[in-house]
Amino acid sequence: MKRDASHLVILGAHEHNLKHVDLSLPHNTLIGITGPSGSGKSSLVQDTLFTESQRLYFESLSLYSKSYMRIQSPAKVKRISYLRPSISIDQKTRIGSKRSTVGTVSEVLDYLRLLYARFGASGIDQQALSIRNLPAFVSQLSGQSKRTEIGVLLEEQKKGTFHIVFQKLLKLGFVYVWVDGEQLTLTSDLSLDARKKHRVAVMIDRVNPDHGISDQKLKGYETHLQTLQGRALLCRTGNAETAFAKQDRYYEPHHFSFNNPFGRCPTCEGVGDETCQTCQGSRIHPTYGQVSYHGIAFKEASSAILSDVYEMFGKKIGGSDVEQVMLSQLVGKLSVLNKLGLGYLPMCRSADTLSGGETQRLRIGSQINQTTSGMLYLFDEPSIGLHPQNTHALVAQLKALAQNNTVIVIEHDISFLKTTSYLVELGPGGGLHGGTVVYSGTTDRFVKRKSVKNSKTHAYFKMEGPRIDIPESSSEKSVTLSDISKRNVQISKLTLPLEKLVVFSGVSGSGKSTLLFEIVLPELQKRDHNVYWVTQDPIGKSSRSAVVTYFEIYQLIRALFAASPSSRIRGLTARDFSFNTSPFRCPQCLGTGMERFELNFLPQAKMPCQICHGRRFTDFLLRVRYKDKTISEVLDLTVEEAATFFQPYPKIFSPLRLCLDLGLGYLTLGQPTSTLSGGEAQRVKLIYELSKRKAQGHIYCLDEPTTGLSSYDIQFLLKLFARLIAHGNSVFVIEHQTDVISQAQHIVELGPGGGPEGGELISQGTPDGIRKNKKSLISKYL
Repeated sequence: MKRDASHLVILGAHEHNLKHVDLSLPHNTLIGITGPSGSGKSSLVQDTLFTESQRLYFESLSLYSKSYMRIQSPAKVKRISYLRPSISIDQKTRIGSKRSTVGTVSEVLDYLRLLYARFGASGIDQQALSIRNLPAFVSQLSGQSKRTEIGVLLEEQKKGTFHIVFQKLLKLGFVYVWVDGEQLTLTSDLSLDARKKHRVAVMIDRVNPDHGISDQKLKGYETHLQTLQGRALLCRTGNAETAFAKQDRYYEPHHFSFNNPFGRCPTCEGVGDETCQTCQGSRIHPTYGQVSYHGIAFKEASSAILSDVYEMFGKKIGGSDVEQVMLSQLVGKLSVLNKLGLGYLPMCRSADTLSGGETQRLRIGSQINQTTSGMLYLFDEPSIGLHPQNTHALVAQLKALAQNNTVIVIEHDISFLKTTSYLVELGPGGGLHGGTVVYSGTTDRFVKRKSVKNSKTHAYFKMEGPRIDIPESSSEKSVTLSDISKRNVQISKLTLPLEKLVVFSGVSGSGKSTLLFEIVLPELQKRDHNVYWVTQDPIGKSSRSAVVTYFEIYQLIRALFAASPSSRIRGLTARDFSFNTSPFRCPQCLGTGMERFELNFLPQAKMPCQICHGRRFTDFLLRVRYKDKTISEVLDLTVEEAATFFQPYPKIFSPLRLCLDLGLGYLTLGQPTSTLSGGEAQRVKLIYELSKRKAQGHIYCLDEPTTGLSSYDIQFLLKLFARLIAHGNSVFVIEHQTDVISQAQHIVELGPGGGPEGGELISQGTPDGIRKNKKSLISKYL
């Protein structure tokens, strides 16, 4: 094991189920971390490496900065040497606020805003926003508004209290100022928060648009502008504001932001409603939406798909050095996003409508910068939602990044893992059976070896892993849909067999989700089919939702504790053992066992509660035991351990046994459901469904259920599908994983591309039939 600066050295990592793991990982290398679900991959990468990197960053800050932040617990590791600054991109399927778009998440819109603010020209008239045009502008408001206010912009996005400025304005006889869009009355004690950036203007006049603005008044405005050393004149009518500069034009980046009150459309307030007549769905104030760069209006560029934006600016040549640099950075960002297969996404598309794979690749694209060096990048399954045909483009980007940075990837896709330079497999199983290093070394050596002891991955590298065959159904039932037309999906006729495994395949953006969830599923419901939609959305609305509560067995467990002699002596009831409502839950963490806190400029962090030390309850309640275990110790049991512990109680044992059958024995009873991967969440939802009633004649629709699952784990998922189909159910799945597609009894493939180039039914039928179809893109991977 090398222990010099050329390697990242980890000694004695024991977070969660890690069993004092020692590793030496080469820097400036693409490293794959794999292993079964629950084997400790995230514990090593996220909870050890990234947590320790955050802590070291915190330690480097000044005492003043630390006073605003909470001290973070160190990772459970003996020592980490030669750890670099880290950037982590996880499996989050939802990012940002409801106002987030593809343009904001990818940061392309930020580059455009800067470019247009610096080099944009008015799309109407070069003189449209000059001071001399103010009278004509106000006259256009005649009949629309009886009150228009004129002001002078003093400062733009600047920190300070502005107390001295306000005192000066007060002495000059001014009455009102506009601070961050809000009108305030000048007083002797008016002061702002010095830690925040502010936009400050002073109101100098009110006019009636019907009376217009005389030349004498305009000269007075210009005098005020010069005397106050203002940046521009402002014209405010209701919620709308327009700036008139000293020169021919005046733009700032916030003028092109729909999240800023001065840049967003005043009618729809930047929401982008397609019915909005003011901005036609572009979200931007029409004044700034028409600003152009090389003949391209901002509203056009900010609404186009990424590939078109690349075509718009890819061949533009900047005049000044600054313009050339800005163009180069914009085009470089767009080039990466297109190579990642995201060119079909519209800039204005809401981020909360994206799939998990699209979301993660957008975040990858926003982080990749080939000029960065000396960093540690941590990716969690970047191949999620990626068609096998597009995997090579992602690999190429990550390899380029690894030339000057260390790139660690948690990954299950075998074709992806084969492209890495160094491989670590954790295992051999999940939970208590995981947490050890099964293999650590070059990927080439792993591939060449005849066998690797305890490895659950090596056999699949050799294409020799065990396979689950979905039983053939003799059913001839089917549903037929005609004249399908929605978004990019255009299909004249589609027949889907029932009581079979049907897989929807195709490149990203080809229309799979639109077809299954927006066309097929609603139509089946209209025809009175019993449809069950299993999404990747997190289970539970808060961190209080746990595995044990989701399966609705916690109340049964609490009843067992309440019936114990020690509970009766203390007068305790089942309610007292609830970590949500009990008066005996920890007063500090309120029964969660963890404390969450904000780290400025870093993701939210968490640490065990300093009062109860993660046990959730007070010492008084923890004196009560059932079979020598406290309620806290029961919540810490894995599903595998709990199945043995509660075997005499069928209602508790039943869902736990299903979890074991489907490879989820490593989950703990008290584990928050929000921490489950997309694949784990879908299996848990199905287990809940099966444990509550005998499912028969249902149609189950799933969206990439293999998320977070290794090839070994996928066999458990296929067992579940086989079980559902054997009971007369249908399983409709959107999937890219070839292990699942090859087991399908019917494949529906859309394409050939994404966005406008997708939506066509390019092939359908059995895997054998698809392999012979020359139009099929998936055929060569089956």
